[in-house]
Amino acid sequence: MALVRSAYPIVDEKKYYHRLEREYFEYYIWRDKAFKYISQLKPDVVIMSSGYEDFSAGQWIEGASRILKQIENDVVNIYIIAPTPELPVDAIECLTRQAWINKFFILN
Repeated sequence: MALVRSAYPIVDEKKYYHRLEREYFEYYIWRDKAFKYISQLKPDVVIMSSGYEDFSAGQWIEGASRILKQIENDVVNIYIIAPTPELPVDAIECLTRQAWINKFFILN
């Protein structure tokens, strides 16, 4: 069983979504329904992950702790997977530049 929502953090802090220019209240609704379902299902394993968000270290620690406490009595094992690293550069631009350079220069 997979309950998947991309771009939702595993903290219970308020999330402002810049594209929508407002607080992302849909996240709270989905999260609450997902945790109610997990509590009813009582699975052996829950695997969680999260993308990078603009929260402080304290918000991550405290917010994730509150999230985990909501389901800790309903789940045997909880695993948290680190997020996929973000590239420090624009990957498309980098690849485009490399393709252009190869037309004019032979790189060894």
